[in-house]
Amino acid sequence: CRRLHEADPSHAERARDVSVGLVKFGDVLRSRNDLSGALRRYEEGLDISRRLHEADPSHAERARDVSVDLDRIGDVRIARNDLSGALRRYEEGLDIRRRLHAADPSHAGLARDVSASLERIGDVLVSRNDLSGALRRYEEGLDIRRPLYEADPSHAERARDVSLSLTKIGDVLGLRNDLSGALRRYEEGLDISRRL
Repeated sequence: CRRLHEADPSHAERARDVSVGLVKFGDVLRSRNDLSGALRRYEEGLDISRRLHEADPSHAERARDVSVDLDRIGDVRIARNDLSGALRRYEEGLDIRRRLHAADPSHAGLARDVSASLERIGDVLVSRNDLSGALRRYEEGLDIRRPLYEADPSHAERARDVSLSLTKIGDVLGLRNDLSGALRRYEEGLDISRRL
């Protein structure tokens, strides 16, 4: 891939187009509940994304493509009840997203990507009954989402993100029998939702 890219710079764009096509194909198969077929397409797309990223490690979009492909694979693994496999993919995606965000800390979209990865990992940890681990991930995600929302309280998506984080934290606190803590998070999330 690297040699082809150096010989023909448009090769990378064509390869990325193939990867995107595989992801779309996988999305259709997943919507038809063909999880094995979807997983094969996503993994094939991930192989291309990884090669493109390895050929140009400084290219942020290529790195983000890898993280998005990992999310899709993790989602399919969840649907197949492979929580360990999903967790590995989500954690790898989170590592990539943390590096991208560290390189550009003012980029709100990259910060939101980190919080979304933390939420996915938290969801898996809840399913595995690791409530302490889930709570840490949800709270870290909230710590990212809250400043984004406070910077622009009229931004509906950011408001919804904060409300969702608060709800997930409330759910975990409820499972841990901290009902007053859960109630406080639910009330704060509800106040934000009402303002929307």
